[in-house]
Amino acid sequence: MLAFDPILNINIENSIPAGFPSPAEDHMEPSLSISDILIKHPQSTFYFRSGVDRKSIGISKDEILIVDRQVIPSKNDLVVLCRNGEFKIMVFDASSQSQPNPNELYQDNEIWGVITSIVKKIK
Repeated sequence: MLAFDPILNINIENSIPAGFPSPAEDHMEPSLSISDILIKHPQSTFYFRSGVDRKSIGISKDEILIVDRQVIPSKNDLVVLCRNGEFKIMVFDASSQSQPNPNELYQDNEIWGVITSIVKKIK
């Protein structure tokens, strides 16, 4: 006796024209992914929430900071420093961008990562 399987698995490779095609069909764009736009190195990217206002450098309290540990800081980059397990935000002010080890400039601090984006809430 044969068993009847009411579920068929069919791969549909092409659409079947039925009616008038959408004029926008030729202009379809892929979906928008904030991660694809803001994150270049997913394995070395972390999120922080700002604990204080630093309006002088464009950061308000409770904003989300996207920090990439793989990026080498350049002059005037916003960086996260770690000192005794405490994180601080600073502007990287190296006199030369060709420093082999930026941490040498901040002897007691480790440059933990570079802030690559800030997510601001409007409302």
